[in-house]
Amino acid sequence: MVQLQDLATELLLAIAGFVEGPIAEYPSPDAYAPAAPPPPPASPPAPGAQPSPQPAPPPPPGPHHPPLKSLALTSRHFYTICAPALFASLRLSLTASDALTTLTAFHTFLTRHSLPCHRLALRLHNAWNADRAGQPLKRLLCSLGPHTLSVHQARGAASMPERSARWGHYITTLRALRLVTVDSDTVPKMLLLRSTPLHTLRIEDGKTASALWSYRHDSGGRHCAPGVVAMKPALFPALACVTYTGLWPPAGRVQALLEFLGGLRALRELRVTMMEGRGEMKLKLRDMWFRPSEEGRLYMQMVGSYAALTTAMAAWPRLERVEVGDWRALGGRDLEMPQGWENVPGTGGWRKVLGGEVEEGQEDNGSL
Repeated sequence: MVQLQDLATELLLAIAGFVEGPIAEYPSPDAYAPAAPPPPPASPPAPGAQPSPQPAPPPPPGPHHPPLKSLALTSRHFYTICAPALFASLRLSLTASDALTTLTAFHTFLTRHSLPCHRLALRLHNAWNADRAGQPLKRLLCSLGPHTLSVHQARGAASMPERSARWGHYITTLRALRLVTVDSDTVPKMLLLRSTPLHTLRIEDGKTASALWSYRHDSGGRHCAPGVVAMKPALFPALACVTYTGLWPPAGRVQALLEFLGGLRALRELRVTMMEGRGEMKLKLRDMWFRPSEEGRLYMQMVGSYAALTTAMAAWPRLERVEVGDWRALGGRDLEMPQGWENVPGTGGWRKVLGGEVEEGQEDNGSL
């Protein structure tokens, strides 16, 4: 049986609107029946015969009840079942002009109706916290207790610095965090200080052709890495899974990422993609060496970044599984597997081998 939480949001909204709205004029079942054939023409009355009485006119059309007779009685009960599924995943857009108003109204609405919010997506516009909206945002997150949080900030958009280290409330429920082109460490510090039980971190560092340009012209080069990388790894004692996605990131950016990953003591799984959206690349030697093209130079730069990754992995004792999203683009020929690891067939990933055997509890399940 299909559960309510499995239905599309638009369908749930339509159902809730149908239940909560007034009962409209429903057509009677006879309205959908096939039309009756027209009656035969009446024969003229015989001379001296009394005319036959005319049939009574049909009653005027009026409102008809829906098939579910108890719909009006059960609407509130239905709404209490439907509303938590509707508001479990929410999106919030904050701008400099209405951030405080939006946060207040949002919190009041959810509190009044006792609605949980397990997954929250934030889109932060330029100078969104010009009115010091950072602390109200963190209070809201502490009150809602989301398990998954996604933060998107356009590259080049700024967040005003706030003294977040002095705030006395912490998000204790957060398990997964997704950061999309968040280059400054202002927002991560607001949300994550001082310590967090975060288990999964996904860093999306640009997926389009404009990502390369933005790397080179990012605020005059002040941000050399994603913002969360500038934080102390000790703030993430439970972070076990990290995913990084970028398009031609510079070597300095990759090096800062590797230094951050090396400080994560609980890191067990790592997924890295540095040539997002690139399939199998057919570059000739002249494109890379003799007369290097722009794409050839970028490709060789990524080869060097992956070489730095495999070298750094030797110093990460708890890392057990690595997935390389560019293994088709690299073709296997320019991607060297580190010693003590073996391939996971069909995934472009590696897993650590201990004494010739796969580490206990890390059997091949076909995916990472």
